[in-house]
Amino acid sequence: MAALEVGAAMTYVVKVRGAGGLVVAEYECPAHGRFEVTVQREANGDPPEHACCSFVDANGRWCDRLSPWRPSSVRGWVKRGEVQRGKSEAPEHPTWMSTRELGEGMSMAEWQAKRDKVWEEHDRKQDKELFG
Repeated sequence: MAALEVGAAMTYVVKVRGAGGLVVAEYECPAHGRFEVTVQREANGDPPEHACCSFVDANGRWCDRLSPWRPSSVRGWVKRGEVQRGKSEAPEHPTWMSTRELGEGMSMAEWQAKRDKVWEEHDRKQDKELFG
């Protein structure tokens, strides 16, 4: 595996596919109304048609009524469990520095000196562009 450049970021994507995974589904209890529960998908990828109500009353008793599945309201969903290995990305701006070296044992004084050098070079380039 190649070493990462200073300030580089690494991305990953993990993809979970197929039936049998977990899904958050919405059900409607005849007594307590709508509720969400995480359930195991069926073989066709859909949530089960019924689930038990998860309402608990003041005495600690579960409702446990069989509640039918209801389509959820339209909303954006975040994909669950998707990561893909990417490549190293250079920082968007030359003055954005990584603190990876600090984590690997570089002293704060060394890192600050390196940061000062980067900013001096940046300022010199800006001055050259402005004043020729």
